[in-house]
Amino acid sequence: MQKLFPVLFCWFFGLGCCFGQGSVLREGPWLKIGIVRDGIYKLDASALRRAGWNPGQINPALLQLYGNGGDVLPQNLSAARPVDLRENAIQVTGENDGRFDDQDAILFYGASPHKIRLDTLQGIFSHTLHPYTDTTYYFLTIGTTAGKRVGALPPATPTQTLTAYDDYLYHESEQSNRVASGRTWYGESYYVLSERSFPFTVPNLPANTPFILTSATMGYASVQTRFDLKVNGIALGSQPIPAVTYDRYDYKGVDAVNRFAGVLPAGNSVSVTVSYDRNGDNAAQGLLNYLGLQLRRPLIWNGEAFRFRSLDGKSAGGLQWQITGAPASLAVWDITTTIRQAGVANGAFSYQPGGMVHEFFAFTPDQAQAPASLRPLPNQNLRSTATPDLLIVTAQAYRAQANRLAAFRRQHDALTTLVVTTDEVFNEFSSGQADPSAIRDFARLLSQKGKLRFLLLFGDATYDYKNVLGENQAAGYVPTYESRESLHPIYSYSSDDYFGFLKDGEGDWPEDYTGDYALDLGVGRLPVKSVAEATDVVDKLIRYEDSRGTWQSRLAFVADDGDYNIHVQDADRLASGLDTLAYQADKIYLDAYPQTGSGTDQKSPKASMALNQAIRDGHLILSFAGHGGVSGWTQEQILSLKDILGWRNRDRLPLFLTATCEFGRYDDPGVVSGAELTLLNAQGGGIGLLTTARPVFASSNFLVSDAFMKAVFRRLDDGTRPRLGDLIRITKNNSLSGRVNRNFTLLGDPSMHLAYPDEEVQVHVTDTLKAGAVATVSGTVPFDGTAWIEVADQPAVLKTLGDESQPFSYTSRNSILFSGSVPVTGGRFSTSFVVPVSMMAGSGKARVRVFTWKSDSTATALGAAFPATGGTSVNPVKDTTPPVIAAVLNDDNFRDGDVTDPNPLLLVSVSDNTGVSLTQAQPLTVVLNDTLTLTLNDRYTPATDKSGKASYPFRSLPQGNHRLLVRAYDVLGNQAEKMIEFSVQPYTKASLRNVTAMPNPFRERVRFSFNHDFPDEDTDIDLYLYDLTGRLIRHQHLQSFATPSPFEELTLENPELPTGLYIYRIFVRADSTGKLLSGSGKLSHIN
Repeated sequence: MQKLFPVLFCWFFGLGCCFGQGSVLREGPWLKIGIVRDGIYKLDASALRRAGWNPGQINPALLQLYGNGGDVLPQNLSAARPVDLRENAIQVTGENDGRFDDQDAILFYGASPHKIRLDTLQGIFSHTLHPYTDTTYYFLTIGTTAGKRVGALPPATPTQTLTAYDDYLYHESEQSNRVASGRTWYGESYYVLSERSFPFTVPNLPANTPFILTSATMGYASVQTRFDLKVNGIALGSQPIPAVTYDRYDYKGVDAVNRFAGVLPAGNSVSVTVSYDRNGDNAAQGLLNYLGLQLRRPLIWNGEAFRFRSLDGKSAGGLQWQITGAPASLAVWDITTTIRQAGVANGAFSYQPGGMVHEFFAFTPDQAQAPASLRPLPNQNLRSTATPDLLIVTAQAYRAQANRLAAFRRQHDALTTLVVTTDEVFNEFSSGQADPSAIRDFARLLSQKGKLRFLLLFGDATYDYKNVLGENQAAGYVPTYESRESLHPIYSYSSDDYFGFLKDGEGDWPEDYTGDYALDLGVGRLPVKSVAEATDVVDKLIRYEDSRGTWQSRLAFVADDGDYNIHVQDADRLASGLDTLAYQADKIYLDAYPQTGSGTDQKSPKASMALNQAIRDGHLILSFAGHGGVSGWTQEQILSLKDILGWRNRDRLPLFLTATCEFGRYDDPGVVSGAELTLLNAQGGGIGLLTTARPVFASSNFLVSDAFMKAVFRRLDDGTRPRLGDLIRITKNNSLSGRVNRNFTLLGDPSMHLAYPDEEVQVHVTDTLKAGAVATVSGTVPFDGTAWIEVADQPAVLKTLGDESQPFSYTSRNSILFSGSVPVTGGRFSTSFVVPVSMMAGSGKARVRVFTWKSDSTATALGAAFPATGGTSVNPVKDTTPPVIAAVLNDDNFRDGDVTDPNPLLLVSVSDNTGVSLTQAQPLTVVLNDTLTLTLNDRYTPATDKSGKASYPFRSLPQGNHRLLVRAYDVLGNQAEKMIEFSVQPYTKASLRNVTAMPNPFRERVRFSFNHDFPDEDTDIDLYLYDLTGRLIRHQHLQSFATPSPFEELTLENPELPTGLYIYRIFVRADSTGKLLSGSGKLSHIN
């Protein structure tokens, strides 16, 4: 068994045994004390005064110190842990007079968070560094009853005198993490140097002293390598390191831990030399993890405070320690359990060991240290809080925004909420230390008292808990769980699932299939790193609840190519789940688009365009399967960080399901992943992501994706729609697959509902749709408003191009028989349409989708029907009149032959008395210069049941003359064409109008106003301020949505300028077309 040194409390307390008890922090004044090493600490009157206490008002007898000793919390929920902070014994000098005078002081023993342990069966010492912090915290208060004091260690009649003790010294320096993942950090590198020496100071070491050296090293090489060890120049032994491959996804090293025994000569120090033999592999890398030196040394006072113990100290009889050279002022405290002071006389004291090894600390009063930190702490009492539906754990910096989101969920969703900070949780559940298990333990306590449904971690995470690399720059972090595995890029992981394992016996989380615990609540994270990001995300979540449109009825499935079509097969299997639903499956399969280049330089501009258009159009869910990374998707880069930053779809935000490697990496402070950018993009992106934080396997990807798609449209047992937290919980629990499943994380608010249509439309359709016949669609919905109706033909079979694998066959309902918009009155709607004569041959099933929205835009509804198709009407409708087409560029002021810039926007209106054809056989098209044909079916928006509009943004047209031919058919096959001609000239900057700055001159704040040509468009606005020499003094950038004209929201505040005259220039660029307007003026500043 192992024994922990020192142990300041007994672990006799369960996690949730006493719900009625509150935290000791709930009342009274408190100071939070931080210490970083073992030792005796001192708080005098001046220290208390600096912390805000008045020593003259303190009754020293009432001083109480609390703290749980600095050890990491146990992961297993059935393991004992303290219910609350435990009181520690202290010594208060001068307290007998009832006053805390300037010469009085508080002394207490503070335990380092890094522990030395003893295996009592083998007599072997070891050590562990706290994985999450280098600081232990204690809490000082003025109570209402007398506080605990350091008592006297009862003397005993000795049967043995001890004059030597068993010491353990270690060297461990945390400097690097091999895969930016996991809890193991390594120290000194052997990549450049091949040999390093490490000194251990051991005064008064006698000759022939036995020792045990534990060496932990790590090697990474394609051949077997070796570490060699010497002690004081004498060879001790070697540590062979097996070979690994240099494959991207193989282990990034192999650990070796060995113990060596030897004998030391007399002296005052021990030098351990560790060298690394690369065995001819110049790329080999070696790293030292730690060294631990165990030996027995004379008990001699050398002028420094120290800890000591003896393996011989388990005697049943009395023992006596004799410290050579002890000064008269020497004090010795027994720090094993309850702190007690030994009665030292002439360096000797006795005690009754009771069959256990005791730990002692020897010091003189002048060696008491000042704490590393000391600050006031407000009262708190999380242990007595009621269980909410939604628990939000956030960093203090983001609390205001977390509170704003909580208030919205209370008002909008009728959820009960609780917002707490990480520090508050740590104070009560891990004695002030950062420890992910504290958050889990708090969630467990709440779940035992009531039904906790959702946990939102409001803040970014970092694998570098202690900021070893100095890259933790966020305003605050909310920790995630990092695996024990720290060398394998796939099997090492971070996961927020840990916070959702709340059953007895769970928590150890073995990193294999035995760790397939089921989640008990839905956990999500908003990975914000600043107050500005927190504000933007909360704004986004609130705005989402009012976002409505036909995009709510569409899902997009994006798939990579190659790999024997596994990605496109998986995507198509997911999409097939919508075959009997009212939701549209839009398929963007990379291999269906032509690619440019060859080998690793291939690109697919059209696939990228299709993906970005899907984002602009809006989808309820967008799923991706394939290769990817932190910064994008596919080797062909159909999605990049630049694309994400350019998304402007803030009213049509999808939930992303990304079955790819590392796209959702949220715990690397040196990287902002594509998933993080997608969520944090204030102008668009996504409303959330079920995404991966590490490399993953395609097989486990599909398990997760399939479980998600099976859950997303299924109601819960109580008949309600699932929230994101319900979806992540159900998805994870139905796709358990060992540790690789845990890489999927919800970046989003788990308490949020997807923008499902609010109601269901009951749809009725003519039994069989026949070419040339009149069909009727009718239905009911629980409100009045407008119904958008789309009738899609039977699925067509398409094939991909087979660029990297065999062509893949899939189906798509890309031939539209009818698209129209009709009013809903009295909860009813009805329309008739002529079935196009160009419908697909043969019999099958059409799909009728009806999307309705309420007149005041506060509700939507969705429904579908699947009528049969086939044959031609025996009495078809007859008509020979072609459609009417209108086509212009940019706006209605366009005239044939006009000049445009290189990025004109085509605007098409088309109508017909029988209906506009949108079938694949007779589509709505535009032809540029008789060469490039573009189909506009997907861009057609119905205005009525017989008319509609379409648009297409051309980009980077060459200078010169161009012509466009728009071609349309009606449903009976009558064709119409409209030709327009135009000339493209290089774009010249136009001017803003009515540019003013008020007041002018100004002191602290000036507001700029101007008119522009982009009303209601998204724009980028830049303000430049120059002095009269032309030197740039200030630059401000503003992104504006639906920019009004005149625009009056551009201001300059507190510029700290000298009095003088300045020149300002304003540039406004339209996001949709790239057009640029500018304006300028003079500005005076006075102090």
